[in-house]
Amino acid sequence: MHIRVITAAVAGAAILTFGAACSSDDSSSSSGETSSTTHHASSTTPSTAAAGAESTSAVAAMPLTDDVAQQTVRDLFDPAVPGTVKVTHVAGATDADAGLWDQFAQGASQGGYTPDVVTVTGTSTQGDTATAQVAIASPHAPAPVTVPMDLVYQDGSWRLAAASAQQLLAMGQGGAPGAGR
Repeated sequence: MHIRVITAAVAGAAILTFGAACSSDDSSSSSGETSSTTHHASSTTPSTAAAGAESTSAVAAMPLTDDVAQQTVRDLFDPAVPGTVKVTHVAGATDADAGLWDQFAQGASQGGYTPDVVTVTGTSTQGDTATAQVAIASPHAPAPVTVPMDLVYQDGSWRLAAASAQQLLAMGQGGAPGAGR
């Protein structure tokens, strides 16, 4: 039953992704400035994302790389990574959320969604925000589903944005995006 719920949630995310891809994109900012960088890496060697306290960094954000985004998301799926480390990868998360992320990783792993089925296929950075295209290979479907996940740059590291974290948790619970914590 748990496997079917995760598979259905990933399929639902694919539908949401398709709908978002069909909408228009206005990339102008209120200040009139836009700086956008897109990265596509074929490397599967993950790098370590730095951890820090939660607040917006005054230091200019380095463009998000595929490797950093991939390691950030894979850590959330990995039951071997302590919840106290997982919360450093999520904007707005606190130590009180560590158990929630441990439960997510355990459930995902039991359903066949181990860290190795998560691959970032591209990132785009604009200032201190970025979007990663995250392909999640289901052990129960013929092709991976790509889900856009937003990240924010805080205190010298890239973290999964709260809305994307809630969407990810909702997928694990079989609920709608935004129904996470």
